[in-house]
Amino acid sequence: MAFLKFNFSLNGGTIQHPIDFPDLEAFSRNTYSQELIDVKRVINFISNTSNWPIDTNKINIIGHSRGGGIAILFSKYPSVNKICTWAAVASFEERFPKGEELLKWEKDGVRYIENARTKQLMPHSYDFYQDFLRNKQDLSIEKAIKNFIGKSLFIHGTLDQAVSVDNAYRLFRWAQDSEVFTLRSNHTFGSKHPWDSTLISEKLLEVVSKTITFFEKE
Repeated sequence: MAFLKFNFSLNGGTIQHPIDFPDLEAFSRNTYSQELIDVKRVINFISNTSNWPIDTNKINIIGHSRGGGIAILFSKYPSVNKICTWAAVASFEERFPKGEELLKWEKDGVRYIENARTKQLMPHSYDFYQDFLRNKQDLSIEKAIKNFIGKSLFIHGTLDQAVSVDNAYRLFRWAQDSEVFTLRSNHTFGSKHPWDSTLISEKLLEVVSKTITFFEKE
């Protein structure tokens, strides 16, 4: 099984520092639409690389949290065979602020959210929200998973405080051919950054094993 992992182009990282966020200006320009462009480029790259010993007509996608929602949006591509989400969101729209907070965001043009790990104030341009409004139909996770004819697996921790496990059950109800796997764990399945152990966390190992089994079976 070949595995490819990539970073989104405007995630705030750089080639020299791909995990941290030295480029906050790039981070502030990110949108869901840009992330869709990035995934499309990756899928096209895989599909057009004919010398790889893999079946490029059967691509499986994994996405965590918000990335799980992005993964589901790519279920419309014929080459996508299976989707596995880890602690995925079921809706992008409901993650946006509302009321006075939304109005303040529009007035200021940018809002800042503290990164719990780095303590940086991460800038989110109001265009991030406007981009969603302009492309609302193309960014509907519910619509995408309802139209997906392949198999889906939604993995979620029951102790997840960042994205409620209810999101997994909503995705399960919408999908045509899917299953839910829950475990007593948090949003990152017992992992964190930096990871200073030589062993993967017990809960994350369970998630990885479940994912591999799902991809391997017909």
